[in-house]
Amino acid sequence: MTEELKYGNRRRSKVRKPRRLIRMVLWPLSILVLATICVAAAYSYNNRPVHVRKRVVVIPNPNGFDDFVRATELSATATHQSPLNMMQPDESRAAYSAAAKDAIPAIEAMREGLKKECLYPPSRSYWEIDANIKWLSPLRSLGRAVLGTADAFDLEGRTADATELRLDLYEMAAVFPRGGGVLQLATGGSIEAMATRHFERDMPKLTSAQLLHVSSRLDRIAARRATLGDAFEVTCYETDLTEDEFLNRRHAFSNPAQVKEFVRAEYRNQAAEGGRSRSDIEMDIEAIQIAMSDKQSIVDSNLRSLERLKGEINRPYGEPTHVVIPKNVITKMGAIVDVVTCKRLTTRYAAGLAILRTEVAAYRYRRNHGRFPPSLSALAPAFISASAVIDPFNGSPLRYQVLKNGQTFVISSVGDPIMDYRHGQCCLVAGHLYSWK
Repeated sequence: MTEELKYGNRRRSKVRKPRRLIRMVLWPLSILVLATICVAAAYSYNNRPVHVRKRVVVIPNPNGFDDFVRATELSATATHQSPLNMMQPDESRAAYSAAAKDAIPAIEAMREGLKKECLYPPSRSYWEIDANIKWLSPLRSLGRAVLGTADAFDLEGRTADATELRLDLYEMAAVFPRGGGVLQLATGGSIEAMATRHFERDMPKLTSAQLLHVSSRLDRIAARRATLGDAFEVTCYETDLTEDEFLNRRHAFSNPAQVKEFVRAEYRNQAAEGGRSRSDIEMDIEAIQIAMSDKQSIVDSNLRSLERLKGEINRPYGEPTHVVIPKNVITKMGAIVDVVTCKRLTTRYAAGLAILRTEVAAYRYRRNHGRFPPSLSALAPAFISASAVIDPFNGSPLRYQVLKNGQTFVISSVGDPIMDYRHGQCCLVAGHLYSWK
């Protein structure tokens, strides 16, 4: 009996050993399979098609921007180019006159565009964002050609015609960025600076009627100029196009291999700028994290940040932003703009226009009273509205000082004390606009 029990136990132990071995193999294998299923499910969920906002843009017909484009084409094909567009310019009077004569068709096309509503061509896909930038350089060249023509009119003693032409260029620079992003707005600002280069020099030569006309044109420009709010709205939409391209169409941030190439390029740029280099293991880990991240959450987070940033656009200049930009693959591509930098840039343009409008009002006052006004309060409301002399940097009236018994004056803006510890100013001294740091 004892022998039979021993034999039975040995048989059962032999049977248990394979079963135990199978369980030892199956448990880890089942855990691995379950983990793989969970990772695959998370990967599939996190890389599902994202919902991106769509924007409908109604392009005016006719569109003044088409006339501006035609003006750039006519200017580029002119026989005699403006000396201001030459690397080694011929600054003789004959060269200016010949270029001015050839620029007339382009100027007429530009003036036709000023009579119409204008909208910069909208970007309908990610690839059109860069394609639409191609007009900016020709527009700057057109600006130099128009400015060269105005200089030729000055040489011929046609001060009123030169001033009118500079006003036309100023208005085009203020109008054409509407419908474009921040880059278009910055280009418009650079052309505005171009248009006002010799503007103040001709101011004392204008009659009362001509000064009144200049004042009304500047009022029209102030009313028509594109705003940072417009440009930021377009830039937000361009962020949506970027997200749609890289997350939905290209799927560039769902493939770990493609993400690793992006991460390598990003850290290569950082290392070139003096940043810390990363090892292959660190880049592999980050690539996996990006590939496994919830792309819809990224889009929603960026959208919430953009909405909060839009709410800060119209706040007084100088108030610190309270919006924290999320750190993700889209923001690393620079798809969300720096509102503080953009606001500083556009506020400078607005300050220049405010100074210019106030200057014209001061010259109109002198035409009537024989001297410049003792204070800015003497200008409103007969020569300028009280709101037009407000410094956009601080919401207070521009700084004004009359010199030499009312024969000259200084108009200044507080500038940008936030970024410039020396309190840089944008000043108009004795008929010349100065900007220094």
